[in-house]
Amino acid sequence: MPTETPARNELGASETLSGFVGEINQLFSIILDARPVLFRREFREKLPDAIAEAQKKLIELQNRLEDIERNPNAHPEDVEKLEAAGLWGAQLDLKLESYRHAARALDETGTRENLEGLLDVASTLLGSLLDAFQVGSLVRELADLLKQEIGIKLSRFASSIFGRKK
Repeated sequence: MPTETPARNELGASETLSGFVGEINQLFSIILDARPVLFRREFREKLPDAIAEAQKKLIELQNRLEDIERNPNAHPEDVEKLEAAGLWGAQLDLKLESYRHAARALDETGTRENLEGLLDVASTLLGSLLDAFQVGSLVRELADLLKQEIGIKLSRFASSIFGRKK
């Protein structure tokens, strides 16, 4: 049975790679809900379809990772790929700790800087997944694009307030 988008729990609680992928799916839902204040109109109108595509890929990836985590002995080649990409053992623990810290910071303050920081860490982990399984590119590029677009909107807002001369 496929994994559904997780209920909205505290971000940064994940202890596994599959849990991280589920939380990125959840983060995309949160960003989608907040799109009226985060993005310019043209971008936010196209965002739901792009996020839906990414979430479908995330659910597929989460299911695959859950299977590997449940029974690593049945997937020695996949475990080897994850180890080579730094997504198994101590390397994964370190990366997930960085992710959890960024997620907690966003959860506690909700600032743009913390959202950008979380998207940066997520992009790094997604890049490692891309190295391991040749998946995650669509999701990583979406995370990078969201970060860029959030910065564009806020820089335009700041320049409209501080940049105009009377």
